[in-house]
Amino acid sequence: MFASGGRRKKKLAHEFTFSAPMLAFIMKKIFLMYKIFLAVVFLALTLAALGEDATPEELVRRLGDSNYEVRHQAGLDLMELGKLARNEVRKALNSPDPEVRERAKELWRSMQWMVFPKAGKDIFPAISKLENKNTDREIWEGLCSTYGEELIYLLAEMRADPKYSDLSVRGFSLLLEKSEPAALASEIGGCRDMAAKESILGYLK
Repeated sequence: MFASGGRRKKKLAHEFTFSAPMLAFIMKKIFLMYKIFLAVVFLALTLAALGEDATPEELVRRLGDSNYEVRHQAGLDLMELGKLARNEVRKALNSPDPEVRERAKELWRSMQWMVFPKAGKDIFPAISKLENKNTDREIWEGLCSTYGEELIYLLAEMRADPKYSDLSVRGFSLLLEKSEPAALASEIGGCRDMAAKESILGYLK
């Protein structure tokens, strides 16, 4: 009985014994995976460090970086900054660097409408669906529900753009309908952007 048990242990030990080439192959694979892991960790730490306290100007500059991950992350960070980075992205539309220009153009599709601090990425898809028809009401109701009186700044930006001017009229009518007059008047009165303020007052003429 004991002899049988001993043979079984020897058999198992034999089955789990690796040849020298096999052991070398396994160690090589483990080392390779370890190197990949370190590279991923290093990249994550690098991107995190790049994102710390980076100014909009610096982030725009990174749009032309030779490293794809840095370029991509810079775009995400600029979008996250929204209105705070809007002017720098607009300037980048005329950058001498074609990579920066192309990425700024893509960002501007959304950031053009980030004209107040809380403006989000949902505005561009909503505006893209407007057709200057009664069906637009549902879209404007959704935007009014999300942004309230601050939507007046978006309407001012749209009114200043010939492509979107007519589309903004229904939005302004709905905003007047849904807003408290005093709250809307306060929002308009507190607007420091004179060009936007004049555009807003143009609705009332």
